Amino acid sequence: MKQAVTIKGNIHKGCKGITVILDPEISFSDLCSHVMEKFRELSGFLKNDQMVVAFEGRKLTMEQEQTLLDIITENSDIGVLYLMESDPEKDLVYAQKLDAALNQQMVKPDENMFYKGTLRSGQVVESESSVVIIGDVNPGGKIVSGGNIIILGSLKGIACAGIAGNRQAFVVALEMKPTQIRIDNIVAKCGDVPQVKHRLKRKKVVESVPKIAVLRDENIFIENLDRETLASLDLC
Repeated sequence: MKQAVTIKGNIHKGCKGITVILDPEISFSDLCSHVMEKFRELSGFLKNDQMVVAFEGRKLTMEQEQTLLDIITENSDIGVLYLMESDPEKDLVYAQKLDAALNQQMVKPDENMFYKGTLRSGQVVESESSVVIIGDVNPGGKIVSGGNIIILGSLKGIACAGIAGNRQAFVVALEMKPTQIRIDNIVAKCGDVPQVKHRLKRKKVVESVPKIAVLRDENIFIENLDRETLASLDLC
């Protein structure tokens, strides 16, 4: 039986890459489900790799390509450096973007860091101290911090806080939808992190509440960011 999605490894300009071969006959919604299932199956083999991705087998719109890239980054630990095109002229443009991404990919400041802008797929910000991101962290984007991580925007990528053994480290975001969160050596993927529910004194729907992820009893919990939660933190 023909597989809807087949993955082959390759090397492109010295970087790891994968070619995702897509069934041209099935609907795009079914194709998305197969891509999700395939990358979940391979998540144990594709760990924290930065890769070039190519799609083959069917013609895709730019919106469909982005949808598939989002599915890949949300259901695996790989970061997409860029999408390789079969068109040589387009591929040259993407290759130039790859060179720029590789040159700017890792930032290692000595002091607490402020990063302004959107952290896109394949981009990594790393600091031995705390990091403040003024912007969003998209799927495939990654922050690695020896201290705390504060995101004045949406967290949809990977956040690793307290990696030097700081179990009091925390992650704060205005919108908390991470692909993965790590505090010290404890890791939780999207859907595995319990949400601590708070009772509202008034019957009022709150569309977006800042959240904080903390480590307690060997588990990562996500809670509303309020005075009570802040008071319970050990900020020393």
